[in-house]
Amino acid sequence: MGSLALFALAFLASAAPPGPDTMTVFGRGVKGGFRTALPFASGVLIAKLLLLGLALFGVAEVAERFETAFVVVKFAGAAYLIVIGVRSLIGREIDNGELEVPDRPLSRDALVGFGLGVSNPSAVVFYVALVPNVVDLDAVTPGSYIALAVVLTACWAAVAVAYAGLAGRLRAAMTSATARRRLRRASGATMVGAGVLVATR
Repeated sequence: MGSLALFALAFLASAAPPGPDTMTVFGRGVKGGFRTALPFASGVLIAKLLLLGLALFGVAEVAERFETAFVVVKFAGAAYLIVIGVRSLIGREIDNGELEVPDRPLSRDALVGFGLGVSNPSAVVFYVALVPNVVDLDAVTPGSYIALAVVLTACWAAVAVAYAGLAGRLRAAMTSATARRRLRRASGATMVGAGVLVATR
């Protein structure tokens, strides 16, 4: 139990502060509301669970063999975030004053979230460094992974829901055309910032 608490605290300390993942969740929530932020957050969660499994079962070295592919995915994801951020900055509101939400499959955001999450080098280092301190790697069982995965999922869900919920409430509070224009630009700037952070980490 103490090991799980240590893992939860370390994970929250890493995931809760503003960073590429949380900034993108917030930006998507501001752009399209609470629900539109969830696919990206789900993709990030799947990536985190995958990296946890790699670290837990001692196959993190596999990631090193695909380092070039991860770099390509990282920069492609960063470019995607910057593009949709710029589109928000220069886009237009539709006639009823609502923010215009791109007509694209939300599964694309989930895929981008997964790609960015799995290609984040700092995340790989985090799991490789932390897991041996909370689990005996010589006695790893499927139950060990399940326990840590449940804790990770609960912690990330709390962080993502907090950011997406705040963004959704902020969006709902903006009713005038001027306020929505400013909100759209703030969303665009947040997405561009997240893309730059991803590219430079």
